[in-house]
Amino acid sequence: MLQVAPGYGYMSRLPPPAGAMDRELSLRDLNRAGRRAYLALHLAEHVLGEERFTPVLGGAKAHCRARMEEYFTGWPTDVHRPVREVTFTSHADFYRQVPDWEPAVFRGVAKSWPAVGKWDLDFFGRNYADTTAVLIDQHGLYGEGEEARYVVWNLGRLIASIKAGKRECLRFVPLVDDNPELKNDLDMAWFNGFRSPFALREFTQFFLAPASTFTPVHCAHESNAFLQVYGQKRWLLWPARYQPLMQPAADGRPYFHTSFLPAPRSQERTLGSYAPAWEVVLDPGDVLYIPPFVWHYVENLTDTIALAYRFFSIRAGLRSSRAMTLIKFMATRPSIFHSLVCPRRSLTRRCRTDGCPFAIPQTAAEPA
Repeated sequence: MLQVAPGYGYMSRLPPPAGAMDRELSLRDLNRAGRRAYLALHLAEHVLGEERFTPVLGGAKAHCRARMEEYFTGWPTDVHRPVREVTFTSHADFYRQVPDWEPAVFRGVAKSWPAVGKWDLDFFGRNYADTTAVLIDQHGLYGEGEEARYVVWNLGRLIASIKAGKRECLRFVPLVDDNPELKNDLDMAWFNGFRSPFALREFTQFFLAPASTFTPVHCAHESNAFLQVYGQKRWLLWPARYQPLMQPAADGRPYFHTSFLPAPRSQERTLGSYAPAWEVVLDPGDVLYIPPFVWHYVENLTDTIALAYRFFSIRAGLRSSRAMTLIKFMATRPSIFHSLVCPRRSLTRRCRTDGCPFAIPQTAAEPA
């Protein structure tokens, strides 16, 4: 018999349903585990802040988590399944074919683009050695063992450091927007086709990283068409609705990050372990489409170069997660309005705003 926990409105633990290994967790599963109570408490913590929330509702939060852990005890953990592969015909066909909340991969769709044939570490070391490279390692977005934090270097020095075996990653930087001649090596019209007429703020972000590094589990409100240019990346992704299992920090930031790390990176069994993941390894020329608020973890299997084409759509965000869209609009470190005008599009106009994931603080070290 189902039993309701007093004051919380969710069910005590049930045996895993038949076929649990072969399907995603539904909203019904998550609601029975305590999703509604979790969302209410998470929103309260976001509004009140940790100092005011903990004395009043900290116990309720701990109780809610314990009940979810009890509910999922005995369910399968660390389940992976492949990301859906889509043959590209048109952007309209893609949106009709794939659910709004699900990622998809286009194998080899960009293999003939000039960037895939010529962008490698040596290319940037030769042609962009003096270009500013800022190691923007914002809270929750950098992996273990990385050497630098908010260091302003140049690409030549960074690439030499990577070749020397250092674990230093370039993430989220507007290198291509700052050097628009690089767009001639890309099909920007193809990227732009993913945008709806009402989508806002298109921009690109450049990534360059050595083998054996990773970016922890996180998600953001932008839609993302991610091009693998050089090397291989392994991705794990989870639907936005798994937020209660990911247990992100309620810290007012404009992105969501969590301490959960998937196995074998972490041997600890946490709520995130019960969330079935999509898995894909990207090769040069592959494009991975990531809807808003889809959680993702990324490993660099080799030295890698990649490019994210991002845009902001309120409609797409609401379709993926109404709860996280609401919290995004209530962000304070910084506000969503800051994110629409943030000067991160150019390293010549450095953002200094507290909490902005692309800010370059005044204390950032300049090249020696």
